[in-house]
Amino acid sequence: MGETTAVAHGGNPQDRAASPRPRCLPKTALHRARYRVTTLRCTSLFLPLLPTPFPPLIKGG
Repeated sequence: MGETTAVAHGGNPQDRAASPRPRCLPKTALHRARYRVTTLRCTSLFLPLLPTPFPPLIKGG
């Protein structure tokens, strides 16, 4: 019952400090970056569908 299995880092599998996250990145930094990319992608997809209250500044052709 008290036996443990081998883990990649060679330590105790119940030891949370065996593979700590890098100190240079806060815990929420990656979540914010992922949210920002997703938000910009969604905005760029739906932006052409919305009417603009002003004429476009750049004319193509």
